[in-house]
Amino acid sequence: MVELKSRNNSKSVAMPRQIAMYLCKSLTHASLPEIGRSFGGKHHSTVIHSIRKVEDLRKKDGDFNSLIGNFLGSDSSRAHDFHSLAKTAAADRCGGRLGASKGHRKAFRA
Repeated sequence: MVELKSRNNSKSVAMPRQIAMYLCKSLTHASLPEIGRSFGGKHHSTVIHSIRKVEDLRKKDGDFNSLIGNFLGSDSSRAHDFHSLAKTAAADRCGGRLGASKGHRKAFRA
């Protein structure tokens, strides 16, 4: 958890950080600056870059898309467990403001 907040930009840390930022935006009402602050004071533009990078990777890689989809939830009980875990982790990381609507999540993508 400490490494996600660090300045370390190695691929082994940066990608998990980008995924965590994406999940925070998808699962919470946290603003981009709030998410950035939760990850060691990252700028909101870094959060936007992370979200777009994960979105692009989801479009290109079906396995990755399925994995992220499991965190975001689906009908299976296993996915529900992942969704609950991700929401709890996101709430801890992003100030506890859960339940962003789809419109709210898409508003920043202009």
